[in-house]
Amino acid sequence: MPILLTPPCPCTGAPVRPSLVQANERSRQIDAMNARDHDTEQKKIKLLLLGAGESGKTTVLKQMQIIYGKGFAEEELRLQWAPRINENVVAAMKALCDAVEDLELMDQVVNQTEFDSFQSNEAMNGVGLLSPELSLSEIGPVIKVLWNDPGIQAAWEQRSEFQIIESHVK
Repeated sequence: MPILLTPPCPCTGAPVRPSLVQANERSRQIDAMNARDHDTEQKKIKLLLLGAGESGKTTVLKQMQIIYGKGFAEEELRLQWAPRINENVVAAMKALCDAVEDLELMDQVVNQTEFDSFQSNEAMNGVGLLSPELSLSEIGPVIKVLWNDPGIQAAWEQRSEFQIIESHVK
């Protein structure tokens, strides 16, 4: 009688091939791993945020990350968020300057030199986005002067007549 290294099939009593035993063991391991992963996923809280553009979905998500999560790493703030914030500031001022022209408020602009310099700056790619060779530290003082300009403030008071994301300015 041959020596069986594996237990016989419970149904037929016939010898079971070792490769089939290994396959069954691997299948049980995968099933156990799937069950653990399923349990882990079931413990997660999932939230679907719906809303129109610029309604604050990302803001809510970031607030939850700050309050209930690990927050943001210093490097993440510096490399990911600072450039976006800088571009938002420049884009908002670009929108305000364009609005001054569109709303025919040029006669109220006191700081004409800074206004013209900002509007004609090719380093902003014409849409208010900072190119790599232009930093906010260079253009920031101009933005500060423009923000305090009566023409820009007049445009800001009429912001319902053009598109500007208010969270970018204040």
